[in-house]
Amino acid sequence: MNHIVLTKNLLDKSTLFYLVATTTDGNYSYVNENYAKDFLPINGEFLELPFHITIHPADKGKYSEVSTICLENPNKLFPLIIRKLTADGIYIYTHWEFRVLYDKQGNLDELHGIGHNLTQYIGEQMKWKKIDKENSSFSQSQLSWAPPSSLIKLAIELLEKRMLNIEATSPFEIIHNNIKHLNKILDNIVTAPVN
Repeated sequence: MNHIVLTKNLLDKSTLFYLVATTTDGNYSYVNENYAKDFLPINGEFLELPFHITIHPADKGKYSEVSTICLENPNKLFPLIIRKLTADGIYIYTHWEFRVLYDKQGNLDELHGIGHNLTQYIGEQMKWKKIDKENSSFSQSQLSWAPPSSLIKLAIELLEKRMLNIEATSPFEIIHNNIKHLNKILDNIVTAPVN
């Protein structure tokens, strides 16, 4: 049994992952049950239809880029996040990794993608995200508060130890590491592209 068949057998009944295979021209040659359940087109069949039929129009270019990169770089996986239209008529966020697979003779066979639904994760992320004028993300603001928070805790600890006449261990190293960490986070925020 070849690796393509093994992969399909392993993930055919998965309820967590999507598995698709397309021909080199981008038409479906295989979908697992989870994918068919979530994205089944109106006519009830995927085979020989183009993969991009369920992709959000704004994300079709991303898929084209990744498929081209896969063909140019065999044996490597390439990630992709795209919105896909479900059988219920709504777009969901999906995360994929694509790779070109070859047949026994070494000829280009299919482009395989394994993916999963990211919508709940992104929804949770969006709930907590605070957008300010610079479009700073929630995670960046949380990261930037971690070093000052550590320094405040250190200052309190040093004061307590001073009051108790206990020798504090390596406060300067802790301060130095936290300042370096804060500087790196702030550099990333300042140099991050604004959407």
